[in-house]
Amino acid sequence: SLSEVYELTGDLDLAIQAREKAVETLDDDLEKADSQRNIGRILEKKGNKEEALEIYEGVYDLLENHQDSIEMGRLLMNESWVLNRMWQPDDAIEKCNRALRLFESKQATEDIAQAHNNLAVFFENIGDLDLALEHNQESMALFSSLNNKRKLANVYLSLGYVHNKRKELQTALEYFEQSTTIM
Repeated sequence: SLSEVYELTGDLDLAIQAREKAVETLDDDLEKADSQRNIGRILEKKGNKEEALEIYEGVYDLLENHQDSIEMGRLLMNESWVLNRMWQPDDAIEKCNRALRLFESKQATEDIAQAHNNLAVFFENIGDLDLALEHNQESMALFSSLNNKRKLANVYLSLGYVHNKRKELQTALEYFEQSTTIM
């Protein structure tokens, strides 16, 4: 979409404007929820965390009759990311775990992998490196099975950071090198 092009080129304001125009043309609640959620995601990228959370509240209203949808899981994931950035790790982990359970019930492999990736970051941030490593390994296996090299490179990078914090410097270096090789 046009919004994605603007986002990829770094013009986040135009990306938001394009999404807002798209929402006006949509009738389906799930499609509206997706566009609105992505507006929140872009706002978070700009550093507007509070505004992103406000957008997400409106998306919950759109998903009132779609509580078990993948879109609901993605909303929970985006919200958990913002909460983690606002130093609310318990809430972030709880919402991300809810999303993970929803994705597992739908067998949404890429979303499951992303949930594990986010949980790894959250646990790394609070210093639980064993759980961070466990979630990174789950994410790595799933992204590898999907042959998603870009996301796999991000997981390798994350694994490098975790092993570095564990003072496992050689292993950390190997993951950092794998990450740069793929990217």
